[in-house]
Amino acid sequence: MSFTVKFLGKEKTFEKKVRLIDLLESEDKSIVCARVNKRLRELNYELDKDATVEFLTVTDADAVKTYEASLRYVCAMAINRLYPNIKVRFSYNVSRSIFVQVLNEDKKFDRNMAAKIEQEMRAIVKSDYQLKRFKLLNEDAADLYRKHGLDDKLAVLKYRPEPTVHLYECDGYLNYMYSHMVPSTGYLTDFVVRAYPPGLILQYPRAECGGKIPPFEDAPTFGKTLKESHTWGVIAGADSVIGINEHIKRDGVIDFIQLCEARHNRMLSDLGQDICDNINDIRMICIAGPSSSGKTTFANRLRIELLSRGVHPIRISIDDYYLMAILTLNQSKLSISSYSIRICSH
Repeated sequence: MSFTVKFLGKEKTFEKKVRLIDLLESEDKSIVCARVNKRLRELNYELDKDATVEFLTVTDADAVKTYEASLRYVCAMAINRLYPNIKVRFSYNVSRSIFVQVLNEDKKFDRNMAAKIEQEMRAIVKSDYQLKRFKLLNEDAADLYRKHGLDDKLAVLKYRPEPTVHLYECDGYLNYMYSHMVPSTGYLTDFVVRAYPPGLILQYPRAECGGKIPPFEDAPTFGKTLKESHTWGVIAGADSVIGINEHIKRDGVIDFIQLCEARHNRMLSDLGQDICDNINDIRMICIAGPSSSGKTTFANRLRIELLSRGVHPIRISIDDYYLMAILTLNQSKLSISSYSIRICSH
């Protein structure tokens, strides 16, 4: 049965399956993935029914996720080639970048190692190896994980409800980054590797920067906080999803919540003491975070902590400022007038 595909201002009819990448008249490695009927797909995805396709570059946030995951794969591949005994974990860090953390207690990356890893990554990119996705039964995946030392993936496998898993193979290297991937390593030409002891910082293009890599901006205080958070995660046995699952399975979810609350209360106490010790130099405390992250709850708890120390703060919350919209229906025309309401409370 024939089907029609709309893409790049065109409309074509096909009689058999066609890959997204084959819709492009020329090889354009700035295009890293696509939306098919609004759903994100890899460029190797095969179409077999009517579809509208939107090709994406790293100026799009969804495409950046694909690029970033693929870059992590290449970084892990380069480290495996150069230092096969070193195990790493990826997390986000300062300057909107990836932190490559060494899991070996007796190892850390230095500038010389960082330079070698970047050189190996660029060699892999230049070789333009194919990234081939395949599916395995969980039992077969477990054997493969053991063989290649992918202990974290092996541990999480027992919590996976699906009977199969996906893996990517690239020039003999096997791994999976839980994300869409580019078709080949040649797409990943833009990145920066820098030593950031005890690990590495991996920078990549950002959509909010027009698809460019932003200048590196160190944030020592934020970096210190991240290290402290990781240390606490290790102490609590919750520095990974696997650790959290095991903790809840062993002691129950209430026990885990109370453990985290105890830590939070201790941090509030330390913060309250720090504020009191420097009260003559502090006039305002600003609390930032995304929507529904707990800013107001934290502000209230900090307020109580300070009250217990004889400090009487005034809370000014952005929850006290909101936009009210008045809708008026007038002769089939809908007009919207808006004004701000300020609620003052003491």
